Amino acid sequence: DELTDAFNSIMQRKLRFAKPEKRAFSGIVGRQKVSVEKMTDELCERLRKTGKLQFKLAFSWQKSKPELVATFLAILEMIRSNRILAEYDEEQKDFILIKTKKEVADE
Repeated sequence: DELTDAFNSIMQRKLRFAKPEKRAFSGIVGRQKVSVEKMTDELCERLRKTGKLQFKLAFSWQKSKPELVATFLAILEMIRSNRILAEYDEEQKDFILIKTKKEVADE
């Protein structure tokens, strides 16, 4: 629940400051398809460098709502499969995503 609340906070912040996409003016024609697997790969790449990643920063390179949602689903899947841990950092008021030994072995 806390991860969902943190994700909703990020979504609200991104949407508040985002410029309307061109597609918003052309009606609802189609949705951008974003692979959860692709987002998992991007998260793994970022975690390879430091072993840790702030939850907020995991969403810093996404530009669209489908990318944000796919990244959140990738994080949940990685937690479920024990590839990362999510620990809350009281000092930073954010979750820290930490690469597990299983993720290190999968590299």
